[in-house]
Amino acid sequence: MADSVILVESAAKGGGLITAEIAQSYARSVIAFPGHVFAEFSEGCNNLIRNNGAALITNAADFVKT
Repeated sequence: MADSVILVESAAKGGGLITAEIAQSYARSVIAFPGHVFAEFSEGCNNLIRNNGAALITNAADFVKT
């Protein structure tokens, strides 16, 4: 598995969240792009960020910092 997992889109119970959970269990960093608060496929990323399960990323510079 990679050193970091970047989650771009995920529904509230999407498969990307399973990948993020596995990455966390291997002590890998999880990074997520935020999405519109009313978008169905942004809910998973937004929840991860809100619950401190993922770092916020908005551009490539954010990724380099993590």
